[in-house]
Amino acid sequence: MKNILFLIAAALLTGCVTPPQKPIEMDQNFLQKGSKKVGVMLTQMPIPDVYLPGANCLLCLAAAEVAVSDLSTHVETLAPDDFKLVESELVKQLKAKGVDVIAINEVLDTESLPEFSSEVEGFARLDYRGFGSKYKISHLLVIDVNAIGMIRNYASYIPVDDPRALVKGVSYLVDLKNNRYKWYKHIKVNKSAKGEWDEPPNFPALTNAYYQAIEMGREMVLSEF
Repeated sequence: MKNILFLIAAALLTGCVTPPQKPIEMDQNFLQKGSKKVGVMLTQMPIPDVYLPGANCLLCLAAAEVAVSDLSTHVETLAPDDFKLVESELVKQLKAKGVDVIAINEVLDTESLPEFSSEVEGFARLDYRGFGSKYKISHLLVIDVNAIGMIRNYASYIPVDDPRALVKGVSYLVDLKNNRYKWYKHIKVNKSAKGEWDEPPNFPALTNAYYQAIEMGREMVLSEF
């Protein structure tokens, strides 16, 4: 199961995790000031999964995976593509406000980017500056979803709540002149099912919550612009 691999990786990385980037508020007039061209780019959408935080030993996680196996099978059939609509929605919204903006038809692979070092807060840890000359843009707006599907919290072997739909990631705007963030926002949506959730094999209430969570996640980004 993928969650077992995540647990092992997390254990190996304990003690060397970089602190998360703090949110950075957007200057509401920034994009309308001066000569700017913005490229909008998405990272690869993850495959929907069931995440089981708190099942923090291999035997605990294996037992939890068995307990949610029907739900896991269903979640693997769900499409994450509805979230990708945020790219075209952003471009349309920004154009309507007079911003020079383009959708970049390339999946952003952050693992291929070189690291960027700065002792000053507010700079990206990866170097995005090459996109400036590649696409003739001054700023890059990134939407990066790193978890999508369902989440259920555990205390070792014991579930402590019902499964909920999950969308988690970040969105940020990078100034490609100096690699500095002009805006940075964490995206996290947990959406509970209305009514009974445990209805295999199709889990209609949780499935509805999943698509609602995707819509809410998109709106978290769009509302900033």
